[in-house]
Amino acid sequence: MKRTTSITIGGIVLHIDEDAFELLNNYINSLNNHFEKDPEKTDILNDIEQRLAELLSEQLPNKGYSVKKEYVENAIRTMGTPQDFENENSDTSATTTEKEKKTKQLYRNPDGKILGGVCGGIAVYFAIDPTLIRIAFVILTLFGAGFPIPLYIILWIIIPEAQTRTQKMEMKGESINIESIKKMRKLVSTT
Repeated sequence: MKRTTSITIGGIVLHIDEDAFELLNNYINSLNNHFEKDPEKTDILNDIEQRLAELLSEQLPNKGYSVKKEYVENAIRTMGTPQDFENENSDTSATTTEKEKKTKQLYRNPDGKILGGVCGGIAVYFAIDPTLIRIAFVILTLFGAGFPIPLYIILWIIIPEAQTRTQKMEMKGESINIESIKKMRKLVSTT
């Protein structure tokens, strides 16, 4: 019988086996040391912890189960270790990122939305300017007997809004690992 403990990571309460907790704690400590001198350290670590919590929760078969060591190993493999990203200009890290690239997910884009974020989300998904999508909707509404208005409302209802940093990265088709979270945090802090 294994001992378990309850932890809160990324705002999610999880029951975790003792050996899994030790591995996770060592991983988070290594991240803490890696980002020690980064001015965005707290925000980066919060984003990473949120993603770790999502990855661990997804692996649990049902509520009430505890996080096993294998689940933590899988999450670490997905996120990567600080050593994986020490040499950011390395060709191997670029090819790893390309292999891990996820397919894009369609979300409503809450950043810069005018109404519901539908046009912005479609624009991000297809990597085009949202103004073009908005102009197309207006033209189709004026000359297309008004069908785009109900279509927009339906899309607003069925397409989820990208609320978490993970969802915003999925919307762009970016892999979600330590390096991409760090880069996204840097972009957010400069704007």
